[in-house]
Amino acid sequence: MSQPQLIKDTLNILDLNIHFEEIYLTKEKYKGQICLIYKGTLLYKPEECPHCLCVVPSRIIHRSVIARLKESTSITEIARQKNISTSSVYRVMKRFYRPLNPFKQTLPKVLCFDEFKSVRIVASAMSFIMMDGQSHALLDIVENRRLPYLERYFSRFSLATREAVEFIVIDMYAPYVSLVKKLFPNAQLIIDRFHIVQHIGRTFLNHRVKETTARLKGTSHSQRGLGKK
Repeated sequence: MSQPQLIKDTLNILDLNIHFEEIYLTKEKYKGQICLIYKGTLLYKPEECPHCLCVVPSRIIHRSVIARLKESTSITEIARQKNISTSSVYRVMKRFYRPLNPFKQTLPKVLCFDEFKSVRIVASAMSFIMMDGQSHALLDIVENRRLPYLERYFSRFSLATREAVEFIVIDMYAPYVSLVKKLFPNAQLIIDRFHIVQHIGRTFLNHRVKETTARLKGTSHSQRGLGKK
């Protein structure tokens, strides 16, 4: 009889999922007493204790994260609220999310393209997100927003499906323009007005900072012109 089986028989352990290593017995001080500690491993992760029916804490967190993922909340915010890392939230999402095959679905007439900062376990710095421009429903997420990845992704949709798209709303990210022209022959491009205003604001800000810096140094264009005369 093996040592692990001898321990099970001695302690009357009937659970076949408990495994004892060769080094299973240690002497440790517990609550002021020297005790013999048998160390074993449970070969699966139970959802709850079969005796007291208490749910395992990690399962509680997973269920709570899943509930929050159904809401309009960022992964970073969920991680902050649950006091876990963003990688943990992403793993829960990846484990429990069972997406339908999007390539067998039809695309809406209006699509919205955008990007967001990826989590650490994703190679790309920015990920791609696609929404229905009329219902505002989230359609899919692609972990990399670069053109080759998006071309491979959308090429899986049939040509008829892509030809049915009438409008695509984007920001000023140049690869989106190339993507639409190549794979959506009938779609009209619409630049999101938020990004237009943002771009104008940044341009004015950069120009103001440049001119202010130049004037403070006494090297503005107007002063140089007067000096030449």
